[in-house]
Amino acid sequence: MKMVSTLLLITLAVTTCVQAELKGTIAFTLIGGDKPGLYVMDAVVGAPGKLLDPAPDIGTPSWSLNGEWITFAKGGGSGGPSDIFVIRPDGSDLSQVTCGDGYYVEPSFSPDASQITFCAPDGAAMYIINRNTVCPTAPTLLPVAGSFPHWSPLGDKILYSNWGRTYDSDLFLYDLVTTDSTPITNTAQGFVLAEWSTDAKTLTGFISWDNKPDDIFVMDPDGSHLDFVSAPWSSSDEGYPTWSSDAQYIVFNSNKEAGNWDIWYWDKWGPPINLTQGRYADYTEVLPAIGIPEPATLLLLGLGGLVLRRRGR
Repeated sequence: MKMVSTLLLITLAVTTCVQAELKGTIAFTLIGGDKPGLYVMDAVVGAPGKLLDPAPDIGTPSWSLNGEWITFAKGGGSGGPSDIFVIRPDGSDLSQVTCGDGYYVEPSFSPDASQITFCAPDGAAMYIINRNTVCPTAPTLLPVAGSFPHWSPLGDKILYSNWGRTYDSDLFLYDLVTTDSTPITNTAQGFVLAEWSTDAKTLTGFISWDNKPDDIFVMDPDGSHLDFVSAPWSSSDEGYPTWSSDAQYIVFNSNKEAGNWDIWYWDKWGPPINLTQGRYADYTEVLPAIGIPEPATLLLLGLGGLVLRRRGR
């Protein structure tokens, strides 16, 4: 009986270890190059992605928490208008959410995926709209302006920055109930964005310095316990990070290898891993976002969505 129990414990340990690996589907945008557009690829294999929507001017993709939808901005080339779209990860049910009447970027789903928050370029305004909007319904204008809005997994707050309005920017929380906005940083050091862990207990984001490469940080949602986790990579830019569903990994962009933008991930126990290995070196941008794990691992890893976007000053 003791031998059987020991074998059972070993089996459970190995199974848990395997299931705790980074899993899910990465949606990413390629900008420039010969085949720009929105793609998806397996997060474990990192093989060349499947093209969902070929377009030269697709912005940041973002997943719904249940993994059923991806939202993104498309348009804006040569300063033109841009709109918010949604699509399923298999490429079906592509639909336009906003009605072709504005300049809309950087969308993020509400926890139940029924609504989307987004902003105007350079943080000039922030909005909310229903995912199944029937045009010509206009989005709801929020009483705050900001960039990179991200809906809390608890549904009560929107995290955003004032990047674009000022490049000495900070992070803020907009309370959807009280309509109050509260700064959680106050250093004017160039906080570009931050994103929630799926339990809403931790933020990760990045800061753009004036005199050195960009750094990834983690912090508590009230701005405390700020830690720059990419500081050892002092000669390259790391940006647009976010947690995996189990909060064990940070997925991000880096130009560490040969100056090429690649999709990387970083766990708590080992070195960073380059998923794309220079495959998209001919492209000027690679903007990734990772969706939920495979269904078999949901019990251990929960639900999650990640958003990354290269900035433009």
